[in-house]
Amino acid sequence: MTQIMRAFGPQVRTGSVVVTSGQVLSDTEQFPLLAPSVFNFYLPDHQPTGLLTEEDLVAPEFQIATTNSLLTTHNLLRITAARGHGQQNVDYTEELMMLSDPQFLVDHLDQLLTYGTMRMETRSAVLDQISREISDSNKVRIAVQLIVTSPEFSVLK
Repeated sequence: MTQIMRAFGPQVRTGSVVVTSGQVLSDTEQFPLLAPSVFNFYLPDHQPTGLLTEEDLVAPEFQIATTNSLLTTHNLLRITAARGHGQQNVDYTEELMMLSDPQFLVDHLDQLLTYGTMRMETRSAVLDQISREISDSNKVRIAVQLIVTSPEFSVLK
């Protein structure tokens, strides 16, 4: 949420963006500075059952991932990309000016949100979906929503 608001929210004089909400805690099942222990939210050697265990791989982040938390986090990011957070709205003025060149828009959003790590499959899905939208504001909003709910946005490398 913070990354979305930093990218598209109002410029704050101090350079900080405050993301606060009890809804964030309940939706994501984690919140800054409220980890259950000094070791954060999960153990570093957690192995979920299935293919990862068979391959002897670890995936600590899946220790707290539940169907509910994954869906509500997805929705929280999607809604933040559409409306902003709290009293702060998102501002897509700059992105709206890029709509004459959808590839350029997606390149811009790739750099801004996924630091240039967007896969071709995600890029194609975004371009395909925005080509179907009628209104310009929907094109930008849908592009951002698809990117912020993509694996490339969720896992920063």
